[in-house]
Amino acid sequence: MSKSSKFVDAPPAYSPLPPAARMQGSVCCISLDSTDRLRLVGCSPQLVEPIRDTVKAAWGEIQVESLVGGAYEFKLLGNPWAGQGKSSVSSRRLVMAVLCTMAKQGWSLSLASNSSKIDLDKDTLYFERATPDPNIRLAAVSFNMVDRIRVIDMPSLVPFVKSAIVAQWEPGIDAERIYYEAHEFKLVGFPWHPRYNEEAVMSRMLCAQIFANLRAQGYILYGSLNSSFAAAGLDTWIFRCREPSA
Repeated sequence: MSKSSKFVDAPPAYSPLPPAARMQGSVCCISLDSTDRLRLVGCSPQLVEPIRDTVKAAWGEIQVESLVGGAYEFKLLGNPWAGQGKSSVSSRRLVMAVLCTMAKQGWSLSLASNSSKIDLDKDTLYFERATPDPNIRLAAVSFNMVDRIRVIDMPSLVPFVKSAIVAQWEPGIDAERIYYEAHEFKLVGFPWHPRYNEEAVMSRMLCAQIFANLRAQGYILYGSLNSSFAAAGLDTWIFRCREPSA
C-alpha cells in the first residue's frame, strides 16, 4: 500500500489517554467530529473493539482508524453528522447504539455538551463509570426542521407522543408518515420557529407534555444532544427505560 493512501491495513496500536480521575471513579468521553468522525477520548482500550463493532452494525463501513492527539478516531463512510435525509435518522440510531454499548460496558452517559466554537463541532458525550446494564433500552424523540417530531426505535411510544401533541399543540397535526423507519409527525404551524408569543409558549408546553407522557411509561430522559453540524440543528431527546426488560 502506498504511503499516500488514506486507508490503513490494520487498526493502529492504541496508546490511550487515561480516563479523567475522580475520588471514586473515572470519566471519559466520545466526541462527534467534522462530518464523519467519532473519537474515543480518555476511553479504556477495551472499548475500542465493542465500539468498532457497534459502528459497523449501526452505520456500516469504517474508512479509517487512527490516533489523533491520543484519542482513538473512527472515520466513517459518508457523512452521518450532516443530518440530512436518511442520515438524519440513521445517525441518531448510531448514537443510540453507541450509548447502549457504553452502558453494557459499564459507562453511563452523564452529559452531552458542546464546548467548541469550531463550526462543524457538535456535542461531546461524557460518561462516568457505572454498573453495566446488559438489558438497556433506549428510545429517541427528535425535533426536526421547523415543524417535525420523529419517534425513533420505539413504536409503542408513538401514541403517547401523539397524545401530547393533541393536548398541547392547538393548531394540530398536518400529517403523519414513516420516515426511514421513524414515525414522523408534521405539525401545523412552526413550533420550532415560533412566529408569536402564544406559539412559543405552546411549543414549550408540547415538549413538557412529551417529557411527562414518556416518563409515565417508565422512560426517563437519559440525555439531550445535538449530533448535527447544521446551524439550525435541534436537540434529540434520548430516553432510557427504567422498567425491567421483557
